[in-house]
Amino acid sequence: MFCVFEPEFAGPLGPRTIMNPSVHPPQVSSLHIEFDLEAWQGDELLEAYPCFLVTENLRRVIERAATGRFEFDTLRETRVAPSRKLKPFRPLPKLWWIKVTGQAGQDDIGLSANHCLVVDEHVVFEMKRQCQLNHCNIYPFV
Repeated sequence: MFCVFEPEFAGPLGPRTIMNPSVHPPQVSSLHIEFDLEAWQGDELLEAYPCFLVTENLRRVIERAATGRFEFDTLRETRVAPSRKLKPFRPLPKLWWIKVTGQAGQDDIGLSANHCLVVDEHVVFEMKRQCQLNHCNIYPFV
């Protein structure tokens, strides 16, 4: 069984992102995220369409539990500081850009035709057991 992940939103792509918007989904070659610390709810898997981000902890879990067509790369972050009026400052862990090239329903981690992140159940189990994914929608891939 495979599951679809709809992660928490990381923030918009920053002006230093380099991408080819003439294809769908856009092909990103250099990623810059304007990360909104005030909006972040603490999940370790994030999305900034068309890219997915993971914390160092989630990266280690994926590297141990999954095989397949994905790699981790660095990204540039601009952190939008919170006003401190809504909630206290929370430090952001190291983030990695996970570049997924696997096929949904075939590889441990893949992308569906509509660019959803699809993960095999044994990897899902480890991710849920070892990582914070409280605001990520997870449902069966059909």
